[in-house]
Amino acid sequence: MNTLNFKTVQEINSLSDDSKVALVSFNNKIRVYPYRYTNEFEIINDIFEGHYISISYCPITQSAICFNRKINDKVYNLIASGYLFKDNMVPSDQNLNFYISQMMMKGIKGEIANKQLDHFNLIETKWKTVKDYFPNAMVFFHVKSNKNQTKLMKLKNQVLPMESLIL
Repeated sequence: MNTLNFKTVQEINSLSDDSKVALVSFNNKIRVYPYRYTNEFEIINDIFEGHYISISYCPITQSAICFNRKINDKVYNLIASGYLFKDNMVPSDQNLNFYISQMMMKGIKGEIANKQLDHFNLIETKWKTVKDYFPNAMVFFHVKSNKNQTKLMKLKNQVLPMESLIL
C-alpha cells in the first residue's frame, strides 16, 4: 500500500487496549502502524522524515520489520510476494526483480541476492501504551471495504522450496 492515511491518537476508536501495534520514530516524531490495519496489506510503504521505509508484517508469525526500501541508492516499492520461506513472508519489489527473507532481513533471490538489507528500529507494543505515553503520535488508519480493492497475485500463498530461493 502506498497511499496512506494517518489520524491522531485521539481520533482512533476502533482499537482495543490490547491491540498490537508497531512504533517507528524519527526526529522525535512517532508513527504507529496497528497490526489490525497492516494485516490486510502485509507491506506498508511510507516516507517518514525523509526515510523510505516499508513496514512488513507477517500474519502467520505475527512479526514485523521496518526495512529501508532505499537499496543501492534506488527507492523500491515493496509488496507481499505471496511466497513463504520457513512460514515467514517473502517481500518483493513490485516488479518481482528480487525477493527478501523477512526473518533473515536479506535478499534471497534476484538482483539483491545475499545482500543484507538495512532496517530501522521498530518497537512492538500495545495500543494502550501508545495512548498513555505517545498521545502526539500519528496513526496509520485504513477502513476495510466490503469490496475487494486489493488485487491478489496469482502466487498468493504458494510456498517456495528452499532450493529455488538459493542461487
